[in-house]
Amino acid sequence: MAEYALPRSDHPLAGGAAVDDVFLVRLPLAEGSTGADEGEMAVINLRGSFIDQHPSGVETEMLSLLSMLGTLHANFPEIATVRFVVDGKRRETVAGHVDLGRLYPAVDTTAGPGDLQPAP
Repeated sequence: MAEYALPRSDHPLAGGAAVDDVFLVRLPLAEGSTGADEGEMAVINLRGSFIDQHPSGVETEMLSLLSMLGTLHANFPEIATVRFVVDGKRRETVAGHVDLGRLYPAVDTTAGPGDLQPAP
């Protein structure tokens, strides 16, 4: 995210911290669930100031989430899914377009946003 705060960035964002906390929750959450939901879920608590200043647009918003998802995948392969919250609460979108209310798969995001499917 720090690269995006640099002058002349192709994906400009305001400087400062974007994430307050990351919580890991072991899956499955319920007894009797299938093996498809094993691993860990990360809950990323984004700062309200980051979201409030985030540029609007599907591509810009998705690139921010893809950056976080890709970083988690590269460093913590045991994370299966990711939920985003803002200041500890659910929020509908990043800046009016990209859905924050759903679970995202923690996958290799180098393939691009069109390849990102909802988590099971």
